[in-house]
Amino acid sequence: MRSPEGQDHWTKGKYTEITPHTRLVIDMTVVGDKDMSLCRVYTVVTFEVDGTGTRMEVTQSYTPLHPSATRMIQGAPQGWKETLDRLEHELA
Repeated sequence: MRSPEGQDHWTKGKYTEITPHTRLVIDMTVVGDKDMSLCRVYTVVTFEVDGTGTRMEVTQSYTPLHPSATRMIQGAPQGWKETLDRLEHELA
């Protein structure tokens, strides 16, 4: 992830569920300097046929582990919006 100021934030995690064409569940931790855990992020992505396309829904829950994570958590919805907008552009 990259902040608006250009700072990179790395994540470590794993897929805990993969149901082809239907659902992804990802359990990850955002890490900072010296591999310090900043927050835990639990993400569920569902896919559903919707007319001639696919509807994708992303739900996240957060567990802050460091005070600096608050800003990241607040910016996550905008980050997802930008990511999905770029995906839509690439698929068009």
